[in-house]
Amino acid sequence: MTWKELKDKLDKLSDKQLSEEVVVWNYRISPMEGTLDTLEEDQLFNNDWDNSMPKSMLDKESLEDKGTYIIAKKNMLVIKF
Repeated sequence: MTWKELKDKLDKLSDKQLSEEVVVWNYRISPMEGTLDTLEEDQLFNNDWDNSMPKSMLDKESLEDKGTYIIAKKNMLVIKF
C-alpha cells in the first residue's frame, strides 16, 4: 500500500474512528500501538532471519550474503512498533 492509498482510506473514516488509537494486528502477534516515524538507516532482511535488521548491526558477511536485501531505505516514512 502506498501512503496515498493509506491517506485515501483514512479520509473515509469517521471522526470517531480517526480519534481511536492506531494498532497493528496480525495472526502471529498481539495488537501493538505504532507511531509514524522516519528511518534513521537502511533496514535489511534475509529469509534466514526472524526480523529485519538495521544496516549498522550487520557484519560484512551478512551484508555480502546474496540473500540479504534492503526492505526500507534511510529517511523512508514508516509506522514503527
